[in-house]
Amino acid sequence: MRPAVTAEVPKPKEVDPSGAYGISLTYGGAGLNATIEFGKRADGSFGGTLTVDQMPQPIPLNTVTVTGKRVQATLSSPDGSEVTLDLVIEGDDVSGSWKASSGDGSPVFGKKIP
Repeated sequence: MRPAVTAEVPKPKEVDPSGAYGISLTYGGAGLNATIEFGKRADGSFGGTLTVDQMPQPIPLNTVTVTGKRVQATLSSPDGSEVTLDLVIEGDDVSGSWKASSGDGSPVFGKKIP
């Protein structure tokens, strides 16, 4: 009797989120436009910034984790809350949501900036 052959399931290809994305979200009940930028570091990990149109200073991303098409990022908001972005990148489109430790959050959607 021959042993059973098990095929390995191919691991989903991880997206390279590098680049800038123009995104829209709601914060405190108000619509905001922002730019989120991701870049690959020398060690192969990712970092980036979030720049909100109404604020002059970019906010650094604390962590960026890529799993397949999913990109999760965290940052410390100027109001002191911790923010988690849970995004899916498909081609030039980005969608998902954000949630703050303060309880605020909303859907996020946007496109890659050429």
